[in-house]
Amino acid sequence: MAYSHHQPSETKKTIENIIEVNLGTGAKTIEEQEKFLQEQADKLSLLVSSNDDLYARFQSNMLAFKEYYPEIYDFYKQYEPQNYVVDIVDGFVNGVNPETGNYIYPYPSYLSTKLQFDNFLQSSAIKTFHFGEESAEQEEVFVHAKLLDNFKSIPKNQEKPSLANRKHLCSLLVLGVGTGYHIEMLVQKFTTQCIYIVEPDLDLFLLSLFTINWQFVLDTVDQKGGSIFISLGEQQESFFDDLAKASRDRGQYQISHIAGYTHYQSKQINDMLAQFNRRYFEMGLGWGFFDDGVISIGNMLGNLELGVPLLKREAKSENNVFSYPVFVVGNGPSLDGLIDTIKAYQDKAIIIGCGSATSALYQYGIKPDIHCEQERTVPVAQQMDFYAPAEFLKSLLFVAPNVVHPEVFKRFDQSIMMAKAGEPSTVRLLSTEKAKQLYTQYRYVTPTVTNMGLSAGYELGFKEFYFFGIDLGHKKGGNHHSVKSLYYTKENQDKGLYLSKDDKKVEVEGNFGGEFLSDHFFLNSNRCFEAFIKSAPDMHCFNLSDGAKIKGTRPLKAEALANNFEHKEVLDKAALIQRIYQNSILPLSDELTASFNDGLEIEEFELLCRELKEFSSQPVTSFTSATDILVGNTKIIRKSSRFLHDLLIGTLSHVQVTLNQLLYGGKTEQEGIEAFKKGLTFYLDFLAQAPDFYRENARQKHVMDCNWIARLQSFENSL
Repeated sequence: MAYSHHQPSETKKTIENIIEVNLGTGAKTIEEQEKFLQEQADKLSLLVSSNDDLYARFQSNMLAFKEYYPEIYDFYKQYEPQNYVVDIVDGFVNGVNPETGNYIYPYPSYLSTKLQFDNFLQSSAIKTFHFGEESAEQEEVFVHAKLLDNFKSIPKNQEKPSLANRKHLCSLLVLGVGTGYHIEMLVQKFTTQCIYIVEPDLDLFLLSLFTINWQFVLDTVDQKGGSIFISLGEQQESFFDDLAKASRDRGQYQISHIAGYTHYQSKQINDMLAQFNRRYFEMGLGWGFFDDGVISIGNMLGNLELGVPLLKREAKSENNVFSYPVFVVGNGPSLDGLIDTIKAYQDKAIIIGCGSATSALYQYGIKPDIHCEQERTVPVAQQMDFYAPAEFLKSLLFVAPNVVHPEVFKRFDQSIMMAKAGEPSTVRLLSTEKAKQLYTQYRYVTPTVTNMGLSAGYELGFKEFYFFGIDLGHKKGGNHHSVKSLYYTKENQDKGLYLSKDDKKVEVEGNFGGEFLSDHFFLNSNRCFEAFIKSAPDMHCFNLSDGAKIKGTRPLKAEALANNFEHKEVLDKAALIQRIYQNSILPLSDELTASFNDGLEIEEFELLCRELKEFSSQPVTSFTSATDILVGNTKIIRKSSRFLHDLLIGTLSHVQVTLNQLLYGGKTEQEGIEAFKKGLTFYLDFLAQAPDFYRENARQKHVMDCNWIARLQSFENSL
């Protein structure tokens, strides 16, 4: 059977007229490629379609989607193609633009896809994420830290074998559907926990409704215990966020080992692929871990016993301070060049010092009105000894999450706690209807203290913000923080406390242009700024920092600040801060503290760990039995109380990711199963230890030594 080769337009090779499919033949010339395709076509002479075939397949597929994805059925039952209509060329389905006569596929789509699929099998197109290096400050008594150390003892396969001999994929991202034959091939070849299918062109997904057997695809994945997430239409802005949400809904660990299949090249597809590669690291951030949750509970209880008031739910609306400007000051290197600007307008704006930025402000003779921290461990209190004299700090209004250590709150005369979202301590706090009426939880207070600074200002009722020294990166070879902060001596000598290598950084666009070096931690902070600003349309942010660009902020040169402040009045800041403080808090009740203390579910946690341990002790004899354990753990913890879920989910997710990557990462599938079984023994040990650790530490204000503080003290003593 001969096929037609439809020549694409030479002047406009875009998705509007042709999809350039990677044939994957290895041939170097067009003639060799066409010869290869003809050989395959001769073997498939009976693979033909008629108009009746197309109509019958469309009806069958629509019924399948009506059953599995009724929203897709409802959309396409009335959809009118925009650019293409279905055509049959030499017995093969294709799409054609009726105005230009250009076909989507330059070669028969089934043959092209078959060759592309064969090439995919010879590849090792697997992407994995790795959790950031655990903090060097974690103590050996942390059961989570011990667990991770045990996992590290299992040798990992460093090779990336081809997919040809594999029967199982953890998850799969398919970019582009077209006629969709590759989707049938993938489902036939692999058992996959989750398949993410993305098609930005609605016409091209419509084409697949006339070609492949979607009933077979959907039934097969369902029968194998997997799931399919289908995303259609324009989605450059939402693509990754939608993908991340879908992965969380299905078990986030599954996306930690993902194969990628790109069916065609187009600007939309390429942009989404670039976005995925750029942001994939975010999948492994912010998961927390068991010991962190225990610390948050002990700290929260200590803060309640200390009498630290909580930010009340209605503070933002009741304070009536939306017209006052706020300077949010970070400790980035560009702060040094902005000090004169801050000094010039400091009497017309509230100043929020974020973490070590307060040490720089003090050295420059500037007193912030509000100070923020966000780390939960006691070394934060020790670090503050190097910021400024105790009396200086004591007079500031301190705002921090409820997880911060009581020793930090003790440093201030007036403090406010903000209930941080995603913490078991916050779940426990807001477990009664009365507490929910008085208080609420707050997102976007991490990962950096500058995120906390903006969140504190906004939740207190301010709306107009100016960023100083929030660089979220630095220039190559440049300073990493303000030279007047605790990272440098009085002679501007680097103390060597900030360990960073420029070759490990990522280049990002600057606020005023140019390139800056950032890392995953700062990139995540940047993303949280963007999300927070987007969620609060009444918030206006001006960025004076010579650092990374933050989407949603307006770049503003220091010399242009005068235009914004020309008509602003000098503030009685002491009176204003005092009014804000009094209006933002409610007296703590003994009932609230007692309810928190009595509701820690210690016995229930022991029962949960026992159930997880018993379930995870079943024999592992196959891939299916291994994945059943991972899925079953998710089901067990999801049916527990929200408090226990949030207490354990961070470590459980780390465990699932590690076991998942061991399972799918072996040279052979049997090797992966053996590595999984070894890792599982460490998880079972953790489940045996965790109840005692929780019982002994849940009501304790945790104390730990900090190597970073020790280095700082040693440096100061050597001067």
